[in-house]
Amino acid sequence: MPINQHDLAIVLGLFGYVNLRSLCLMGVSLTREEIDSYIHMWRYAGFVLGVAEELLPESLEDQEEFFLASCVDEAHPDWVPPEVGIAMHQDIHEPICVTHPDSTDKHLKKRDPA
Repeated sequence: MPINQHDLAIVLGLFGYVNLRSLCLMGVSLTREEIDSYIHMWRYAGFVLGVAEELLPESLEDQEEFFLASCVDEAHPDWVPPEVGIAMHQDIHEPICVTHPDSTDKHLKKRDPA
């Protein structure tokens, strides 16, 4: 059964971007090299699984942008209580943590050097 390429790329985002974001929310800090390696591994996995090359992420920022745009495009719930919607919105926009205290990457949170 054929599967929509866009849906495959969204699932790839679940294993890439969402997992990294979740690790950050649990207090796990990763270096930029670890983040880049993880995204590269999932880019390769997507290639092997048949995701179209133009949908494979080049970076965390690429995958984040695609995934969040897809959530806006794909997710249209009938009704969500306001407090749940606000919590989901805040959670989805949490930046990824990085251990390098001098990071200037606007998508990554600076870690306190303490």
